[in-house]
Amino acid sequence: MLKYIPTIVLLGLFAVASVVHLYFCKTEQEKARKVSKPFPMIFLVPAIMLLVPEYPLIWMFPLLSLLGDVFLIFKKKSMGFFVAGSVLFFLGHLCNLIQLTIFLFQSDTKIPFIAYFIFAISLALIIRFVFPLTKRYAGKLALLANVYMPILVFIGVFSLLVTAAYADSYQGLLITLGYIFFIFSDGFLLYSNFIKDVKQSHFYIMTTYFVGELLISLGLAMLVTWSVVV
Repeated sequence: MLKYIPTIVLLGLFAVASVVHLYFCKTEQEKARKVSKPFPMIFLVPAIMLLVPEYPLIWMFPLLSLLGDVFLIFKKKSMGFFVAGSVLFFLGHLCNLIQLTIFLFQSDTKIPFIAYFIFAISLALIIRFVFPLTKRYAGKLALLANVYMPILVFIGVFSLLVTAAYADSYQGLLITLGYIFFIFSDGFLLYSNFIKDVKQSHFYIMTTYFVGELLISLGLAMLVTWSVVV
């Protein structure tokens, strides 16, 4: 238990920094909001690293998210910052997908091939029906949105395969729930940036973002620390 104390302290600091940032979002103090934005992730990254130092794919997710946050702070100055931040987040999610795939193939439970086929078809359908909407509102960023958002949906559902493979665990469900929050956060971000500006939008975006980051990161780390996959 003592070995987890530094992680618990860092998670506590993550919670405090999140509340402070959300207060600035709610009260629309723009300068304070931008300055405080990276701090929650600054505490979450080492917390996850301490839990699973030998699993870089797991702690790379919050680390790349932190870097993405920094770029998105300056997104109003140049669309290049928005694209760079989005790419960093995409790479973080890609790390999660690779790690989940590794966990899945380490399991003694074999998932029927039809399940993978259904996921592939579902992803293609999502792209097919979402593309006209994103092309209309996101313009040149439609391609980015059509790769990024379906991947979030795909990984969230894919994590259910891990839950099925490790029937005595619930960590996969934490990851799925985390991705539900993440999808809402990024979907609301796209909506408020390209369709209609929403009052106090940052508060809703960052609330669901912080919850999503925490659930996904802890879900992945707990699969290891609770000896589910090792």
